Amino acid sequence: MIRATDLLCNDTENPLGIDDLSPIFSWKTVSDEKNALQTSYRIRVARADAPDKALWDSGKIASGISVSIPYSGEKLEPMTAYAWSVKQWDKYDNESEWSDTAFFETGLMGTYRGQWIGPTNGDKTWRKPDPLPAPMLRKSFILPTKAKKARVYVCGLGYYNFLINGKKISDKLLCPVLSQYNEKVYYDTFDITELLREGENVFAVTLGNGWYNSYTKDPWNFAQAPWRDRPKLWLESHIELDGGESIAVISDHTWKYSFGPVVADGLRHGETYDARLEKDGWSEPGYDDKDFIEVQIKRSPGGIRTSRQITPIRRIETLKAVKILEGADGARVYDFGKNVSGYVRIKAKGYEGAEIVFRYSEKIDENNNIDREKISAYIYSGEFQTDHYTMRGNEIEEWTPSFTYHGFRYVEITGYPGDYTDEAFTADVIYTDFTVLGDFNCSDESLNKLHAASMLATLTNFHGMPEDCPHREKNGWTGDAWISAEQLLLNFDARRDYRKWLSDIRDCQRPDGHLPGCVPTADWGYRRTGIIWGAALLFIPWYQYLYCGDKRIIEENYEASKRFVQNTADLEVDGTVTHDGESARSFGDWMPPGGNSARKCSVVLMETATYYTLLSVLSKMAYILEKQEEGEFYYNESLRIKDCFNKKYIKDGLLTVRGCMTAYGCLAFNELDDGSFLEQLKAESLSNGGIADFGFHGMKYVLQSLIDGGMEDIAYKIVKNRKYPGWLYMLDSGATTLWETWEGDLSQNHHAFSDVDTFFYKALAGIRMDPQNPGFKHFFLKPYTPDDISYVTASHVSPYGKIESAWERNGNTVIYKFRIPENTEATVILPNGSSERVGSGEHVFSIEAI
Repeated sequence: MIRATDLLCNDTENPLGIDDLSPIFSWKTVSDEKNALQTSYRIRVARADAPDKALWDSGKIASGISVSIPYSGEKLEPMTAYAWSVKQWDKYDNESEWSDTAFFETGLMGTYRGQWIGPTNGDKTWRKPDPLPAPMLRKSFILPTKAKKARVYVCGLGYYNFLINGKKISDKLLCPVLSQYNEKVYYDTFDITELLREGENVFAVTLGNGWYNSYTKDPWNFAQAPWRDRPKLWLESHIELDGGESIAVISDHTWKYSFGPVVADGLRHGETYDARLEKDGWSEPGYDDKDFIEVQIKRSPGGIRTSRQITPIRRIETLKAVKILEGADGARVYDFGKNVSGYVRIKAKGYEGAEIVFRYSEKIDENNNIDREKISAYIYSGEFQTDHYTMRGNEIEEWTPSFTYHGFRYVEITGYPGDYTDEAFTADVIYTDFTVLGDFNCSDESLNKLHAASMLATLTNFHGMPEDCPHREKNGWTGDAWISAEQLLLNFDARRDYRKWLSDIRDCQRPDGHLPGCVPTADWGYRRTGIIWGAALLFIPWYQYLYCGDKRIIEENYEASKRFVQNTADLEVDGTVTHDGESARSFGDWMPPGGNSARKCSVVLMETATYYTLLSVLSKMAYILEKQEEGEFYYNESLRIKDCFNKKYIKDGLLTVRGCMTAYGCLAFNELDDGSFLEQLKAESLSNGGIADFGFHGMKYVLQSLIDGGMEDIAYKIVKNRKYPGWLYMLDSGATTLWETWEGDLSQNHHAFSDVDTFFYKALAGIRMDPQNPGFKHFFLKPYTPDDISYVTASHVSPYGKIESAWERNGNTVIYKFRIPENTEATVILPNGSSERVGSGEHVFSIEAI
């Protein structure tokens, strides 16, 4: 018998503070039987305090889908807890028991009482480049009895640290998530019931600058962002007492503020902390706050407030130095062994007033001095990746920055009066704390290291959004993001995070459909990067739909996608997308071997091919949303562009512009190939020795086309190449993450080349989604088994359950073992050409090696 388990609301287990009027429900299926399928389901939703009165009972719905089912009941109320459960019917129409009860709780849903508050302006204004100390805001209040239920809804811009009665409210870091602040700001919801006490209670919030007050002079003009202002706080807490009374604590003029030990903070600069300025007990009851000043009411940042529902940033691990080197003038350089994002943690003892300086870097020179020339190039004012800590003295002091993070492997430390040990200074690694969905391992250790480097680059470049590097820029480049989206969805649960970032993209979209190249933006990058970057607005929702079965993400982005495609149509001349010819204003295949000046592929060819695919994807989206006329229109437009493309670029089976790996792969990836260009791609790869002769997007085109075209052996040759340019060349040169360039001369921690990881899952493990059955409701298992690998094991936790694929050589025989999750089916395709459709459970096949 089947039963439902792992119930999720909005892709989250028992979420707090959701603002959706129609949240979505998902669940997995478990069974002791093979070939188990759900044929019908029934969902029931009620208020948690009135479980017998259903607000929505779906009744028996004949469907095998158990992913992204929208709520369709009575209107949900703010700040209300709801209970829900589901039952299923199997293929024999046997009815299951109700599942265990799951919960969700709504947020404020647009009803706000708190005001934006902050310190008085003083003599310095927020427009000056030099930062002010981080303000410390405090509110004392009395509870006559113990709290029965208490929630707090908080947004502190740019970042906040929140303590209640001296205790941290959460282990989440860098809250709230950044956004296009003049369009939308996100508040966090916390259950604070256990932190409150009868009698006096204290809310204590310290505010940092973050992206909201980025005073750095940089090429992207964030210092001139339309939202930019001094840090400010908005807060509401609603508390139910044991006796039935309710109390609200809100941000208003009754709060007080002061300044303390965070003397300066900047996201790209670092943090300066003077422990001598700490105010002992300021966050606890009983503190005399006579020196605190009444706050001012501040203007709104302009954006709509909505609940944050994404994966939090957390401390993931703490590293000890693998080496402590001596640099110039007695400086110590700590080598933490791998390139990460985060900061140093100090746990040491020294004298009062000793100033310790931490300077972070990816590289060191031959004399053990840190080398930051390339990664500091775009920071035009202030220090770069440098923290200062002034000791209080006498006792052991423990500290980490609160309002910044850095990208580094090496840290130069100066000014410490004690012994430089691996206990005194460690490294906290922080990034978005994704649930891991994928796992890959094989007999070739070089490929395992490449997988690990791809994962580390992906994770250390995700702090609330996919960014291009954790040091120099921290920008959300759209072109980088969509080409790595497939591997990220295979490896991690990023559904909520992509949904939020796509909302940011829509917030940046101009009325005519224009999109910038990086998001959020301070009004920079429109018409600059070309449509291949903006294509993220369509490709990321499309990948999430295919891999996660998430129809809602198509609904949310469809109208914005139409505007972007229409804007692209305005660039079309006779079926060709052009930006004044081959203008460098369109980025094209970014960072090929030799740099951008060495680009081989025609930018216009790439843009036009991408436009064709955008039309094709938009047509499919329209049909999914049952917009038949629009779907037909975009389909016909795609055929027209395809015909124009063929007339312009193809003659007698050859390209009329310079051919290269990127161009051939581009045609195959964008389905503009009848097969001949895939053969030419194969010939090109064989002739150049299998080097990776392409940039970011060429990589996506080439590898994906070879896998889909049954040429996994050619893709494998490229992936395994140890010569320059290639991934293993990076690793052989000492890389622990992937580089921005094949040469390694710029950033050494980028995720843009990480889509190589899809090869491990799709080709070596053979786990391939079925576009006709999104979310792996049905999928394919088609492993590629090269002679020099003796085994592969891989898994992916799909929305329906865990898929496992493994194969191993045993003499002249290859043994395949697959596990198919309940409520799904798979088609197994083996190298000997045999295929079989199988249901849930474990399956073993054995064939003679070819």
